[in-house]
Amino acid sequence: MIYILTILCLGVFIFSFYRDRRSLLNALFLLSIVMMYLSIVSLVYERFPLFHQILLGILYGVVPLSIFLFAIFMIINGVIVLKKEGKRLANALPIFMGKRTCIF
Repeated sequence: MIYILTILCLGVFIFSFYRDRRSLLNALFLLSIVMMYLSIVSLVYERFPLFHQILLGILYGVVPLSIFLFAIFMIINGVIVLKKEGKRLANALPIFMGKRTCIF
């Protein structure tokens, strides 16, 4: 049953994302997919402890990687903004944010 809900939420997210990429509902649908993933992890924990450790290892590996990629993309975005809009403090904020995230 939970797999059906996960696939349904993923389908709704993909449909909503292609319909309007800027919609705030996309974040809600994506959050529901994450919650479904965590519920699947807890379901697997009860039945298969070794597979549960593998799933949590993937989760704990993806979160730091996504934070690092966010920092890299913020630096790239800052460089593009500085080239197109000129050198001002407001335009350099993405670079500062990316560097601070990398340092953290």
